[in-house]
Amino acid sequence: MKLAAVLCDQAWKVVRVFENSYGARFAEGSDVAELADAAPTQLDRDVARARQRVATVRVPGDDVPSTLLIRDYPKHHLLVVMQPREAEDFTQAFHKLIDATAWADRNVRLPFGDGYTDIQRLNNKLLNTERALVKRGKRMERLLAQVREANSAIDLLEHDPLTTLLGVRGFCRRVELENARAHGGALDVMVVCIGDLALVNEVYGQQTADDLERQFALFLIGLDDIGAVALGHLDLSVFGIVAHATPGLEERASREVKEFLEEYPLSMKLQPRVGACAVDAADEPGQRAVDRARLAMTRANERNGWVSRYEESVRAQLVMEHQVCDRVGLALDQGEFAMYLQPKVDMRNGHIVGAEALVRWNHPELGFLAPGRFIPLLEERGLIYDVDLFMWREMCRYQVERRRRGLPLYPISVNFARGDLYHKGLADGLCEAVDSHGLDHGCMHVEVIERAYTRDSASIAPVLADIRSRGFKVEIDDFGTGESSLGMLADIQADILKLDRSFLKSGLLDTNRVEVIKAVVQLARALKMGVIAEGVETEQQRDALVELGCCEAQGYLFYRPAPWQDFVGLG
Repeated sequence: MKLAAVLCDQAWKVVRVFENSYGARFAEGSDVAELADAAPTQLDRDVARARQRVATVRVPGDDVPSTLLIRDYPKHHLLVVMQPREAEDFTQAFHKLIDATAWADRNVRLPFGDGYTDIQRLNNKLLNTERALVKRGKRMERLLAQVREANSAIDLLEHDPLTTLLGVRGFCRRVELENARAHGGALDVMVVCIGDLALVNEVYGQQTADDLERQFALFLIGLDDIGAVALGHLDLSVFGIVAHATPGLEERASREVKEFLEEYPLSMKLQPRVGACAVDAADEPGQRAVDRARLAMTRANERNGWVSRYEESVRAQLVMEHQVCDRVGLALDQGEFAMYLQPKVDMRNGHIVGAEALVRWNHPELGFLAPGRFIPLLEERGLIYDVDLFMWREMCRYQVERRRRGLPLYPISVNFARGDLYHKGLADGLCEAVDSHGLDHGCMHVEVIERAYTRDSASIAPVLADIRSRGFKVEIDDFGTGESSLGMLADIQADILKLDRSFLKSGLLDTNRVEVIKAVVQLARALKMGVIAEGVETEQQRDALVELGCCEAQGYLFYRPAPWQDFVGLG
């Protein structure tokens, strides 16, 4: 069949051709008055007042009469010319026209054979086709601009502007996508944390911390041997990795990350923590997998190579951690923390020469907590400072009580966490507590573990020097367990070294251990430092240490830790 749909102006000049199989005679700009002249109803005269007309016309060159529909508008005429062979062809052709123009009108009926065929409506509200098309074009431009803006917003939501890696939202979506591709197969989500990045920000500034995160992101992008399929920056210092599960994947990742941080040009030693979670359910939500990996990360520590894999038992541990962390402030107010003392003795005569203050926590729900159950957690969450200051004040209270009883004051050492040493008001806070009770600064010792010093000696050494300048003594705890060397003793800002209990394994029968202790004692004496051995439990250990020149010690052989009230009256 032949079909034409054209829009004409009042002079019957073609303005637009919508559908044309009749040929060039219906090209834009052509004159179609000849069609009106061929109509027996003189449509060229009647169309101005007619709202719609139907007629049979003969198109020049065609032998078969065509059906002509004219729809009149204020400035235009719409002509539909067709040669239907069958009713079905007619209907399909007209529907095609309607779809092409997006027009519809009501109750337009064309004569066909002996009856009428209902046609889809044409839009009688379209008064000016040209103007409508322009408006539609402008509307489309606005819609496209909105789409571009929305896409930009989505891109910002799904990508981290600092590192260009996926943000937490985009990363979780990618976990779900990769899991779907793997059909619920072996997929691992790993969460990697740069330990102490908050301290880097505080000590070196935000720019240095940002640079570290950018460089770490580039490092992860170039990491080939873990087979990562997606990377994300989930939070401050926290990055995400999605990879197909292979044996030892998280250990390899931890090793690579650790090497990167060790080589990074920063005096502060940074320690990674890696948590891993298997994604094996086909419909596993991405956020849940990430949350589980983060839970596992909180359990990563030095004992397991700073790597931990999620297990259901982690959830119970998390509940306990919340019970601990959420109650610290209230526990301090309600007197749940207590100071225990473990005396230091002169092994030659058994006399008490000092003591170490040790914190204990009588938790109302968890019961009596040893330090190992809450101190590492409070250090990690940045909650230990107030507890350490509490212990310092308790030590002052103990000394005041001994003075009230007319007893001599011996030195008491209080442990301070690495994070405490970055607190700008630490030295002033120590002085304020001691001076308020009129106590001698020389009887108050600050104890710092060796790893805290060696991991960032450039920042911590000035702090310890400031503390010593105010008359306090500094003790280096757990000496020999970190990365120290005998050569570092010349630069260390300390008065006393406390040999870690690991030196006393094997009952001092190990020749190498004996030689190391001897060298440390001799060098400490030359540098005018004291040496205290920790963990002495047998007389054999005591005698061997005294022979090596180490005369002061702590350990179960002499005293176990006990409430300070038990020792307040000892001479």
